[in-house]
Amino acid sequence: MAHNLANNSKMYFAKPDDWQAAQFMLGHSSWSQGYPMAKISNTKLYYKNMPSWSGYTEWIVFEQSSEWGGEGNKIDNRMPWMGKHTTKGTSKLGTCQLLNDNGTFTTLSSYTALNFNQNVTVEGEGTISMSSYALSGDNTTKASTGTTTVSAAYTATVKCTATAADGYQFLGWYDGATLLSSNTTYSYTAPNEVKTITAKFEQLAANTPVLSNFVASSTNAKVGETVTFTCEIENGEAENIVYKVNDEAIEGNSWTPAAVGVYNVSANYEGAVSLSLEVVVYQEPVVEQGQIIAFFDNTTSGWSTVTAYVWTDGGAATSWPGEACTYLGNNLWQWVGAGNWATSAPAKIIFNNGGAGAQTADLIFVNGGVYNATSTDPIEVILPDGVVELSVPAEVFTGDEVALHAYYDETIFAGYTLTFVINGVEQSEAVWTPTEVGTYELLAKLTKGDAVKTSETIVVTVKQSFEVTVYLLKEGAWNTTCIYYWGAPGESWPGTAMGTTQVYGDDYFYFTFKNIKPEAFIFNNNNNGEQTVDIPAVSVDTYYKLGAKNSEGKYPVEVITPAPYAETIVKGDYYLNPGPWEVDEAWYAVYLFNKNNNPVTYTWVEGWLTNHMVIFGYTGEEAYTHMIFCRMNPAYNEMAWNDETVERVWNQTESIAYGTDKGAWSICNITGWEANNYEWGVIENPTALDRIETANGIAYAYGVVSAEGAIEVYNINGVVVARGNDNIDLRALNAGVYIVRNGNQVRKVVR
Repeated sequence: MAHNLANNSKMYFAKPDDWQAAQFMLGHSSWSQGYPMAKISNTKLYYKNMPSWSGYTEWIVFEQSSEWGGEGNKIDNRMPWMGKHTTKGTSKLGTCQLLNDNGTFTTLSSYTALNFNQNVTVEGEGTISMSSYALSGDNTTKASTGTTTVSAAYTATVKCTATAADGYQFLGWYDGATLLSSNTTYSYTAPNEVKTITAKFEQLAANTPVLSNFVASSTNAKVGETVTFTCEIENGEAENIVYKVNDEAIEGNSWTPAAVGVYNVSANYEGAVSLSLEVVVYQEPVVEQGQIIAFFDNTTSGWSTVTAYVWTDGGAATSWPGEACTYLGNNLWQWVGAGNWATSAPAKIIFNNGGAGAQTADLIFVNGGVYNATSTDPIEVILPDGVVELSVPAEVFTGDEVALHAYYDETIFAGYTLTFVINGVEQSEAVWTPTEVGTYELLAKLTKGDAVKTSETIVVTVKQSFEVTVYLLKEGAWNTTCIYYWGAPGESWPGTAMGTTQVYGDDYFYFTFKNIKPEAFIFNNNNNGEQTVDIPAVSVDTYYKLGAKNSEGKYPVEVITPAPYAETIVKGDYYLNPGPWEVDEAWYAVYLFNKNNNPVTYTWVEGWLTNHMVIFGYTGEEAYTHMIFCRMNPAYNEMAWNDETVERVWNQTESIAYGTDKGAWSICNITGWEANNYEWGVIENPTALDRIETANGIAYAYGVVSAEGAIEVYNINGVVVARGNDNIDLRALNAGVYIVRNGNQVRKVVR
């Protein structure tokens, strides 16, 4: 039985500690689609706002620590490739659900239903401090001498700290009778439920040794830096205090860390309760001469792992998601070039969370550059002493506005003037816009008197700029359409939202590839489950329209050629049989417009109802391609469309293209009330002359006199005021509006 996933359903999953990233996949017997799950800040909880999806039968949650593949699209074929900790199920998914460890789902009232109170009770005398992260987005810290409670997100870290009152010592953290930890600081992961633990203190006996004021010379130390610990003791000898790092005793009270990490350091004395603190050890970022290196500041992104994907425009690249970065501590990760990049810097770099769906933009590589998740240029550049670094793309196109970035230590080069040299020509501007194809040599130059310091020369190849635009006919496509392409640097799925434009009056989505030659591309409905087949890249502007969905659930495309409308509305009379429209004293107008023009040109023509036939006499010079017949509200006399307050048009036909079947003696017969309820016919046995013209106040009838044998002139009340066989002199008529009629042919005359 297939299930329907509610639109924007929220899936939550608390991943095991050793998972790098989580993926959620939906599918059925012939198709499956994976979705990276995003981490909620400060917790191990992952979530995904799912798109609307109909007809799936199974789901999988699996670890995505690297890019996954496999044979076939079915979930069963994917299973062997998912790695460890794969969970599969067929239970129906709802609107806001948590995936439990046993593969079932718990329905939540909202995402904040994953907040649970964490309680600490106190036995004895002391102060308790608690801090945690709740899904309201707040980090909460509370302190009390009695019961203390914080709201914590499921999987968030709860940190508890105990401080004994004077004359008391801390015994430990207990869950009932079970000792959880004897350290004064205790951290645990919030469970999927309310939790209560107890901080126990006992009154000291006389002469009991008590440790206090345990501090470190630094709790954020770099590798190789010596850290010194001090602690006060009552009823004991300070020189007999034993200091331990991760439960390993050290010599004296000094320690020199050799590796990055978070270390638990404790002060211990026989008969006394131990005290502890944490020391974070980091590696100071250093760039050696000739080293190719870049850094990523993970402070705001909070990724559990960081990889770097690098490439050269039109050249070598690492395989996605790139090479693992080294953690330096303090949320800083480091990528060091090796292999192709040992001596030659790449042109671009992307940092990502191990290919699990989060990544930076395409970044211009700057040696020693420090980037974060939202930066486009380095937020800082770390260079060897005395080095000047120039950053510029290796490949540039004519017309590009290229920013020239020079990086150097401003303390070392205080007072120097910065210029840029391009093919031997020096300039002070930090922008370069090449106009000709060719090879250019660029360098940055610092000058102070006779002292000169330059960067290494960068060779840039300037190519001819080009653009290719692809169009998708909006009719039959999706309200929001994205384009996703590959084989060239692009955005992650579903790609970029396409713009809209008109071509000969028809609406199209469009996207322009500027100086990019992708391998292929896909149109899709913004990741809501529908997409086209893979479309080969094109070298010229190309127009497409969607075909019918195929057996794989994808849409083929057809290349079309937009063409202007050849036939146009010309001077003459146009006829309407209003049929069911001829009620409620309605009047009639026709809207003529030209879809070849952008913007569209148009005019209105009022019709005259005579003997159940509406006649429109168009006398203008402008050519139009389409018409819309309208039934007008008698409460208004202006020919215009409705607006927010005025309903001028009661009914209308759809847009009708002019053609050979809509010329002289053709009539549009209204057959119902919908816009497409009409059909075209021909007026049988027309009695009108070929034409009636007026000149100098005289009405002339050309051709054979009608069967009625006369030209008639009506006033606006429908009364015949003049009649004649060949022509009628209208100059004797009073000022006003008149209708000159011969059979079915009419003209409006204003005197």
